[in-house]
Amino acid sequence: MKIISAGLPRSGSTLVMQMLKILYSDFPLQKVHGYIEPKEGQIRICTYRHPFAAAVSNARIYNDLSDEHLKNSAIYIRKMAKAVDLYTEDGVTLMLRYEDFYLNRKLIVSSLVERYGTKFSDMLVEKALEYSSIERNLERQRVYSDFAHWDSETHIHGGHISEYKGDPTSWRNYVSSSQIQILVSILNPVRLRWGY
Repeated sequence: MKIISAGLPRSGSTLVMQMLKILYSDFPLQKVHGYIEPKEGQIRICTYRHPFAAAVSNARIYNDLSDEHLKNSAIYIRKMAKAVDLYTEDGVTLMLRYEDFYLNRKLIVSSLVERYGTKFSDMLVEKALEYSSIERNLERQRVYSDFAHWDSETHIHGGHISEYKGDPTSWRNYVSSSQIQILVSILNPVRLRWGY
């Protein structure tokens, strides 16, 4: 069996990957942002979030929220959204919406149990929750000066988590109303397609 941990960049895919690493520690794990064709014996998970939030978060990690950088970030998220659409359409991937699991990581576990029938001990679940906690990840990110530096074990980068600790609505704190219009002009079709 192989575990595929996919997701739109800045959609909680690192958090989910950390949990999967503990829950399925006996199996190989591959973390990707692009699409991987389904194969027999895979457990497939893909995360996504409001595309405006993903674009703003992507711009924030590079400390550049200028109109031009935000526009480029939105174009990048639009491109990467195509992989999320493919995971949605393949019918075999567990789709996890960031806004649903960000404060309820046990939802990740219950979704895996429901979709794949995997049973996890309470002790293993607690270990996964502790390993992937916002507090642990904030400690990890302090070691790295910026997003270009990261931990290959946990996939946490410097500046990975904002001062809002991943709040799904915090993207609005970073942009002006005119910048929201930039996001609308590029990402509105994705937003509507995904039901936001």
